[in-house]
Amino acid sequence: MEKKGFIDGLQAIKVIEKNRCEGFSYVDFSLYSTCYKFSNENLSGYYSKFNIKDGNVLTVCGSGDQVLSAFLYGAKNVDCFDSNILTYYNLMLKAYCIKHLSFEDFFLFFGLSHSCDKKVIYDSFKDKIDNNDVRLFFDLIFDNDINVDYLYNNGETCYPENLVISIPYLEINNYYKLKDMLDISKINFVVSDLFDVYKHYSNKYSFINLSNICDYFDNLINDTNLNHLTDDGGVMVGYSWTRPYSNETNNMTASIVGAYQSRVQGVGYFCEEDCDSIMYVKKAKTMS
Repeated sequence: MEKKGFIDGLQAIKVIEKNRCEGFSYVDFSLYSTCYKFSNENLSGYYSKFNIKDGNVLTVCGSGDQVLSAFLYGAKNVDCFDSNILTYYNLMLKAYCIKHLSFEDFFLFFGLSHSCDKKVIYDSFKDKIDNNDVRLFFDLIFDNDINVDYLYNNGETCYPENLVISIPYLEINNYYKLKDMLDISKINFVVSDLFDVYKHYSNKYSFINLSNICDYFDNLINDTNLNHLTDDGGVMVGYSWTRPYSNETNNMTASIVGAYQSRVQGVGYFCEEDCDSIMYVKKAKTMS
């Protein structure tokens, strides 16, 4: 019987070849879709606003940066979910790279500095990948000399000077701090959308990171989410790259009862001013 990592790898190769032949495509949120290489949210700007030290975090997987940043800010366990299973492999590749590569080689491998032979770097740490599915998946890609860059949406042109500001582990001191803190065995992933995620996880969370999922669906913030929070825990329910949330905007997150908004410095690819905002809901502490 073929292993799951091998089957997923074959599907990933189809995605890669489609992108190579037809041009880069955007994430379509299917089971096998292109991935985001890095987050374009200012994670450094908002993770510090939530007290997650020694707590549990639930987050969409996405680029994987939300997961890795949670560990850097002290989470003891991170449950994540995504409708695209390839986000899991990208997350795990990043995690193993952080554990076993120098800061400089990580930047090379993910295209943040000079060009390099990615297979040479992969071969230097692949024997330390103890997750069989992840090892099978990337062995299939690199041993067949397939350009993994086509796994990412729209080519993902990255601007390191912005990413270092917005993604906390891309700062050298934080990178080595995370290397020591990161316990790969405490990363949990399920293929799921938000509607079914609580069928898979039953933890109480200090922070639930929904990124901008609420931009696509109505009525996602309800007692179900709040019931999975610890006292004074928070749910991030929206991220705006273009303007602060206001009562006048059509975005549904602006009218959530009990919601707060906070400005974060705009460091996205198209932002040159303080214009980003997050919307979040906090659970009131239980009176004793």
